[in-house]
Amino acid sequence: MLTAGLLAGFGIFALAAFVWRLFDENVARPIDTVAAALRARAHGGVHDELEPEVARYLGDPGGPFSRRTRRSATWRRRSALRRHPGR
Repeated sequence: MLTAGLLAGFGIFALAAFVWRLFDENVARPIDTVAAALRARAHGGVHDELEPEVARYLGDPGGPFSRRTRRSATWRRRSALRRHPGR
């Protein structure tokens, strides 16, 4: 009885650790990556687009993040060309 309880406890712990790892890899880290990319584009003058595979598991917000960074990069390029037409 004690052995079965210990095995069940370790099994539940292993399952919880596995789900936590999956959540961290597929949700939490991509959100951190997208947030850092948006900050870099907003404050650092980064002009390239966000890779769509970064936000692939985020579902609905993944597409708008990619489109937003694409629009922002396009707007900044156009703005830079208007300010410095010879470049």
